[in-house]
Amino acid sequence: LSDLELEAVADQSWLIEGVLPLGGSAAIIAPPASAKTFVAIDIAFHVALGARWNDRAVAQSHVAYVAAEGLHGLRKRTR
Repeated sequence: LSDLELEAVADQSWLIEGVLPLGGSAAIIAPPASAKTFVAIDIAFHVALGARWNDRAVAQSHVAYVAAEGLHGLRKRTR
């Protein structure tokens, strides 16, 4: 792209300001037992409600959570 074309690109839109891009992909990567599922569920609830997350603006949206750790692992983590 030329300089002019790059300048015409719209600013990034966010689901969670500065953290989770709208129309992009994100991953939470950390060692085992470091609260990844807790953070993912916390983010999911805030996006579903459109509620501020850690003092950041949140755009309300539909959320689908895939419990890759399995049903029993999810129950343990949500407790």
